[in-house]
Amino acid sequence: MKLGTLGAVIKFAIRIETDLMELARRILENTSDKTTTPKIEDIVSKHRQRIEVLKRLQRENTTEMILEPIVGFDSENFEIDLDSSVDTTGSGELLGLMRRAERTALEFYETAIDKTGFLPEVSDAFEVILKECKDIIERIL
Repeated sequence: MKLGTLGAVIKFAIRIETDLMELARRILENTSDKTTTPKIEDIVSKHRQRIEVLKRLQRENTTEMILEPIVGFDSENFEIDLDSSVDTTGSGELLGLMRRAERTALEFYETAIDKTGFLPEVSDAFEVILKECKDIIERIL
C-alpha cells in the first residue's frame, strides 16, 4: 500500500506500534524468566505511550488540509509478520521475532522522518520514537 498522505503514514505507524505491543505481550505470557519480565513490561508501556503520541499527531495534523504529497513510501517495505513460523510457546523465538520487528520499525521511522520533513512537529515526534526503537533494540539484543 502506498503511504502517500500524512494520514496514511501515521495510521501505518499506529498499526506497527500496536503489533509490536501485542508481540511484547505474547512474550510476557510465554516467559518464566524473571529478569526479562520487567524489560518486556517496560517495552509494552513504551509502545502504548507511542500509540498515544501517534494518535495525538493524527488528531492534530490530519484534520488540516495538508496538500504535500508523500512519494516513494510503501508499506510493503515495512510489513511485520507476527504470524511467521515462530514457536509461539517459546519466549526465545518470540524475542528473535521481536528483534526483527523492532528493526523493521526502526527502518520505517527513519524513512518517515525523511518523508514528513515538511511538518517539523511530525518528523520531530518520529525522531523521538526512532530513538526509543534504538533503545529497545539495544535492550533486547
